[in-house]
Amino acid sequence: VSVSAVEALRGAAGSLPTVATAIGVLFLVLDPRGDAPLLDLDDSVEESAASFDERTGRTAADSRAGRFAAFVLKSMDNGARTATIVVIAVAAAGIIPGVIGITGLGGSLRALILDVSGGSLVLLLILAGIASVIVGMGMPTTVMYIIIVVLLGPVLPEFGIAILAVHLFVLYLGLMADVTPPVMVAAYAAAGIAKSDPFETGKTAFLLSLNKILVPFAFVFAPGILLLRSREEDASIITMADITDLGFFLPEVVAPIVAMFAGVYALGVAIIGYYHADVSRVSRALLLVAAVLLSVPGMVLLPLSTGIGLFGVDVALYTLTNDLILRGVGGVMLVAGLVRNRRRAAAEPAAGDRVESSDESASESTAS
Repeated sequence: VSVSAVEALRGAAGSLPTVATAIGVLFLVLDPRGDAPLLDLDDSVEESAASFDERTGRTAADSRAGRFAAFVLKSMDNGARTATIVVIAVAAAGIIPGVIGITGLGGSLRALILDVSGGSLVLLLILAGIASVIVGMGMPTTVMYIIIVVLLGPVLPEFGIAILAVHLFVLYLGLMADVTPPVMVAAYAAAGIAKSDPFETGKTAFLLSLNKILVPFAFVFAPGILLLRSREEDASIITMADITDLGFFLPEVVAPIVAMFAGVYALGVAIIGYYHADVSRVSRALLLVAAVLLSVPGMVLLPLSTGIGLFGVDVALYTLTNDLILRGVGGVMLVAGLVRNRRRAAAEPAAGDRVESSDESASESTAS
């Protein structure tokens, strides 16, 4: 008896999803309260039920079970329509990984990126980021991640980049492909749910996510953001001893994290072009520079060192001191830009009030 009881429990546990679904459906249909807020979210449910009643002469729209059945069928219909758009986009984008796999372009792509970068870490990261976005378009995240890591994973650590930073760099930019035109699979799915224009939804999603484009580069140049500390051979997770070492923790962990958030904010204002009032083009350009200096000053210092080296001057500009100085300059530029725009916004209503008062005085003098 005990053995059969155990087997029965195992059988019931194996079908728990079915049991839970059945209980949920019965609860929705037979709930004595009589209200069904879920069914009121979409007017097309009522229209579908009413249309069914007109054609069949039944009263499905008057019963909760009938309305629930209409809701389920309408949801299945909308889901199929939304999935069709997404499947088409994914199928079109699937040509890219197919070509890479069949032609063996992966090795050539890796060699091309290395040759074009010419040993420049900044250029290598930019090219690797572009490759991650392109390969990630319409491709499952896991597949994209494996392809890019196999291609570029062994190369980036040779530049002294922490392995965890390399993997997060690839994964982060690959995920951005979901909202990057023209494929933007996530935007197509969201547009189907929101019943909005897919391209406008994707464009808005892309602009809203673009202010975080510097974050994966910050992972590479400041591993302290990932709570990593560079050791002799590799980087490892910081310990309590590292936290108490304020000479390391404050400038290499706290400062980069705070500056990265400030850089994301600055880039967001520069992209949207509004902060209490419209931001001028010059201010947006300055905020863009501030975002780069705050988030990834290494992308300025390394090319500058290379450029000076072309003139025969060997100087190492990418140091912790220069890193902190540029972050400070970026912070000053951000604060100055925001304060200037806020004062401008506060002055605009005052100017409008003056114009209105002058109009009123002119009308009074005319009347007199």
